[in-house]
Order: sequence, then structure tokens, then C-alpha cells
Amino acid sequence: TISGSARHYPKGAAVIDMMLHVFGEDQFRRVINHFLKHHAYGLVETNDLYQSFQDTLGLTPHRFFDQWLYRGGEPHYAVRWEAVPGATRVTVQQVHARDHLVRYFAMPVDFAVHYTDGTHDALRAEVDGPITTVDVPDGRGREVAFVLFDPGSRILKRTTFTKPFAELRAQALHAPHMIDRWDAVAAMRDTDVEEKRATLIETFGRERFHAVKGEVAAQLANDPHPDSRALVRRALADGDVEVRRAAIKGLRTVPEELRTAVEVMLADSSYDVLATAMKKLVADFPQHGARYLAATDGVDGLDNAVRVERLELLAHTGDAAALDRIAELTTVSHEFRTRQNAMQALKRLGHCNEAVAGHLFTAALSNNRRLANVAIDVLKDMRGRTAHRTMLDRHYRNGTWTEREREMLKAVFE
Repeated sequence: TISGSARHYPKGAAVIDMMLHVFGEDQFRRVINHFLKHHAYGLVETNDLYQSFQDTLGLTPHRFFDQWLYRGGEPHYAVRWEAVPGATRVTVQQVHARDHLVRYFAMPVDFAVHYTDGTHDALRAEVDGPITTVDVPDGRGREVAFVLFDPGSRILKRTTFTKPFAELRAQALHAPHMIDRWDAVAAMRDTDVEEKRATLIETFGRERFHAVKGEVAAQLANDPHPDSRALVRRALADGDVEVRRAAIKGLRTVPEELRTAVEVMLADSSYDVLATAMKKLVADFPQHGARYLAATDGVDGLDNAVRVERLELLAHTGDAAALDRIAELTTVSHEFRTRQNAMQALKRLGHCNEAVAGHLFTAALSNNRRLANVAIDVLKDMRGRTAHRTMLDRHYRNGTWTEREREMLKAVFE
């Protein structure tokens, strides 16, 4: 991983969780307690945790540290199963590209076979090398409902495990772990809505976890069937914001029969949900646009995102004052995320004048690279428009720039 990247901490958390899976909860907690006690308030490196395994458990965790911390990549498993006499046979292939940093992974993996009578069998087996075959015994000849590879998804991996719809249905309705139910529902995305509608509606009614309910709502959001419309209406009013967000974002257009439910979201506790509802209502029911924008007047949102969205919608109606107010939000009087939002709105609107140009140049020369990068991107876009190129070039030529500033602006003007 690259230090400071968005991947660094999530992978670290996943690797820590895999340690618990591989070494067991009791032993893992002993290691962590030793590590924290001996390195409290100090600087540490990976080898200090390695040493804690040796000191506490008397073992050398070389294989785990080598493949997950000192090398790169993750495994990609291709999984399939078949019924054989007295067992369910699961075949696992490691199909990821390999090089001097990424090799075959060796990991203990859980396998679970669930049967149509509600019972299940499970075992843990070592998966190593290009192909591993695992037989899960069944001495009673039960009918398999669905098979799980790594139930609960404890291993950081990519998995290709193609299943027929009947198996996905059973998994979505009966898998013990939320993530396995979500996997089954997500795998239905390309399934014809006529085939999956009843299953998704049943899943929504049984499910408590927001990710699964949100995935169902998103898949049925644009299905005109009355049963789907009823489900989406429920999702739009769900007590969990993530379900409401998935439902409103899943709607390509707001149908008349859901308009009232979406209008309620103009007062939603989530700024993101509110802004999405406002934008879609104005687009789909322009005759009521003024009312929708008035209903959200005074709502700023995190980093003024709702305010900027509202002003952008007003600007599309020809409101010149709204353009000026967006431009003012790009100035140094506001924190950088608000300035980013406002600059990106001006880019979408294609609006740039002398005042805006000055604000963009100031932002492009900021020591805050996240702010500067957005400003440079917007300047490039504006300069690519015939209407603004001459004015921006003149602003650049007439400026008094230091060597450092000229180097920063080179990406736009040279």
C-alpha cells in the first residue's frame, strides 16, 4: 500500500481482522494486549507486532506477515461446487496475476453448505496453491440450498463464484451473515426484474441491515410494477438514512405516484438525501421548481453543498444573482471544501468572468493542494471554452507571478 492513500487504513483494518480469523480470538487478544502494553505512547513498526506474536505465543507468523504485509496484492479465487457421493465438493482456483511480489496465498478458509431442510455443515480447510479441492461431508443425502466460501467474508479477496438464481434466492433469504445476504442480492443486479422481483420484495421485508435493504431498493427503483413502487415508497421513508439514500439515488426519474414521498425528503435529516431529492424534483417537475427551491432556502448543508446545489439550479433558470452568489463562495472568505463545491458548480455552469478568474487563480496558487488541484482543473476547463480563453490568457499575462507560482500555473497556460 501507499502511505497516505485511501487504501492504507482500510487494508490495515482488514489485515488485523484476518489475524483474529487465522490465530483465534483468545490468542490474538493476548498478542494485542502485549503489543499495546509494551509500546504504549511509543513509535512502532511492523516488526514490533511480529515480535509480540513470538513473545506471547511462541510462534513465528512469518507466512501471514510475508503474504499480507511484506508483499502485495490479494487473492482472486474462482470457486465452484458439485455434488459427489457423500459430500459437496468445492473447488477453488487462485486466478490472480502473480509476480515477484504477489504469489499464491495460503489461508485457512471456512466452507459452509446449507441444505433445503434448514441444516448446514461447515469446516475449515487450508487453501493453497493454484487449485484446492475440499469435500464437505454429508452422510444423509440432503439437498443443497446454497454454498458459502468464506462465510462472513473474513478474508481480503476477490471472488468469482457464479450461482444460479435459486441458490442466490436461498442465500439472500437465509444466510446467517449480512455480507453473504448482500452478496447474493448484489449478484442479482443483471437478473431480469420479472424473475427477481418477488425475491427482492421478500428479502426487504425480512431484512434489518441497511446495506441489503438499500441494494434491494436500488434494484427495484425503476421497476413500474405496483409491488415495486410500494416497496420503493417504503424505502424512501425508511428510518435508516442509507436505505433512503439508496432509494432516491436509484430513481432515474421520479414517477408521479412517488412525487409526494420524494417531496417529504426536502426536509430530510440527511443533507445528501435532501439535495438529491431537490435536484430530481426540479428536473422532473419543473412546473413546481420554484416551490421546491423555496422549501430548501436557508439550508446550507455540509461544506455548503446543499446551498451550492440550490444556487446552481437557480442559475439554470437564468438567475444572475445566483451566479454571483456561487462566485462569492469561491473566495478566501470560505473554507476550502465550500470553495471546491462552488468552483465545480461554476465549471458545470460554464460561468467565468474577471472576478471568478481572480478567485480561481488565488485558489490554484494555494498551498492546500486539494483546493489547488480543483482550481487548476476548473481553469483548464474554462480555458478550453472559446468564450473564456482570451480573458484568462490576459489575466495570466498581466499577472505578476513568482517563479514558483508560474510553475504551478504551467499546467494550464503552457
